[in-house]
Amino acid sequence: MKPLRENELGRRRRSFGNSLRVFSRRAPRASWWLAIAVASVAGLSMGCVSPTVSDHESVTSSEAVSQVANSLQAARLQAVVKRLGNIVEVEVSADKPFPDRSMPPVLVIGTKAFAHSRNPADGRTDVLIFTLESTEFDALPDNAEITFGYLHPRARLVPGRAPGPAGQGAIVGGPRAPTVRPDQVDPNTVRVGSLRKATLQVLP
Repeated sequence: MKPLRENELGRRRRSFGNSLRVFSRRAPRASWWLAIAVASVAGLSMGCVSPTVSDHESVTSSEAVSQVANSLQAARLQAVVKRLGNIVEVEVSADKPFPDRSMPPVLVIGTKAFAHSRNPADGRTDVLIFTLESTEFDALPDNAEITFGYLHPRARLVPGRAPGPAGQGAIVGGPRAPTVRPDQVDPNTVRVGSLRKATLQVLP
């Protein structure tokens, strides 16, 4: 495959980025991982393309990332933990709507990262509910630090499995959230609190 000219590369990247953002807004959060999988494949297919971008594109992207990071850092977060049968839900709420991001949110507890999340049934954008299997939760250390962030755009993921419905513990079909590591999370994270497993509390 012949290398593309810089202008053509920039046009294709902008087109793909816009498509990904539109998909992530219209699709349920669980379907974000389908978009990320497409992004990974597209990234591999563009391996022979020159990575050069214009100075204007670089500055614009940096400014956008900075604005989102500042908005996230200014938010005050709190969390509530609920054990529902064979799953555990960690409901993270903010004092303002979560920033509009094309990358999915990730909750890091100790040395583990969890990315299977959804908005509540009423559609509120200042609340995210993360779902863990009870075995995953039970394996977490007590007093573990909890932070919230977003998947890094350059993260390369492997397929994982999504926790089953509350009270059933089954593995659901359809799009499955890949396994995420804490080092694959964008560094602009916010501290949520400290986990108290025995009482299912998250303390400031």
